[in-house]
Amino acid sequence: MLVFPVGSAILIVAVMLWSAGVFDREYWSDLDLGALVGALVFIAYNLLPPVALAWLVLRSAPDDRPGLVVIAVGCVVFTGVLVWLLVDMLTSESSTAALIFLTLPLILGAILIFFAALAALIRHRVRHGSTSS
Repeated sequence: MLVFPVGSAILIVAVMLWSAGVFDREYWSDLDLGALVGALVFIAYNLLPPVALAWLVLRSAPDDRPGLVVIAVGCVVFTGVLVWLLVDMLTSESSTAALIFLTLPLILGAILIFFAALAALIRHRVRHGSTSS
């Protein structure tokens, strides 16, 4: 299941670099240290959700099938939303479409929190039994 966070991280970095014009020769002629540091910090900010997803996948125990199923569904939803948002950004004709990178970690973080909480709730119910009266 680590394919999802690793693939998401690669996709985020590739789209960020492409949309910034890193693959153009003109980009490298006017590069200064401040812009490079700022870009690296911004990339790190956008890589927080895939890192958190990888941690969540690694933390989920193999013997916890119900929680693992929820995490697997969360991986698929996470990656699907990421791909959808990035494709929407790349196909948009708006000049402000790249602003999605400001909110992308927040959107993906909300998805992660939801599925992590759901997995914890299911794990708790399985271990302690349902207490419906």
